[in-house]
Order: sequence, then structure tokens, then C-alpha cells
Amino acid sequence: MSDSSLVCPRCRLSLDPDSYEGAPVHRCAGCWGYWVSASSLGTILTAQEEVFSKAERQQAMDRVAEDPSSEEPLACLACGRSMIKRVVLGSVLVDACPGHGAWLDTGEIKSLQVLAEIDDAVRRWLLEKMGC
Repeated sequence: MSDSSLVCPRCRLSLDPDSYEGAPVHRCAGCWGYWVSASSLGTILTAQEEVFSKAERQQAMDRVAEDPSSEEPLACLACGRSMIKRVVLGSVLVDACPGHGAWLDTGEIKSLQVLAEIDDAVRRWLLEKMGC
């Protein structure tokens, strides 16, 4: 699937090419979700250019993931197969396709980044679990 034909798995709008932490991503202007390739996710989780306020960091840490069985798995935007729902440290529910990427709903990209900044062990765990 070409980058220009990527469609949001939530609201079915075309995704716009964008950049986050210097990594290429695709963003939905409707729901503010992000499709992030595995390589871009690795860059985002290791970059620390974005500076979060204390309130933003606390909000990310206080986030509670929804029940992964509460909805059907999303289709991978790269291969079309069902993505795996992963609960990350009880805070973020991520739809991931190992080797291809992840769909991150509103706020999840920031939450993952805050969690990755906790320490190197958490960052390595996230990179492994997300297939980066």
C-alpha cells in the first residue's frame, strides 16, 4: 500500500504525511491518531527532543488502558492482517503489527514517549514489545 493511500482505521479518512520527533508518521486529521512504522517508532522512543511539562508527564502516567477485548483488532495499514493489541505498562493500549508498525490513538504517542523516558530498561522493553 502506498503512503498516499493510507486510510485511518478509525474514521476512514485519508492519513496525512507528517513528522514527529523527526520521524515520518501519518496522522489522521479527524481523530488525531497516528500510523507509525516500526522504524519511526524506534526513533520516537529513543528521541528526547519533545519536552513535556510536569502535568503532561503526570497525565501520561495516570492513563489507564482500556480492555483489549473491548473491540475488534484493527487491520495493519501495511499488510492488512489483524494487529495485536498490546497493553503497555497498564497505561496504553496499542494496536501493533510486529515489523510493520503501530496505530496510536489520540494521546498514545505522547504516553509511549513519556513511558520510554522513565529509564533505559523500560525503553528497551517497549522497543522489543513493539517490534522495533
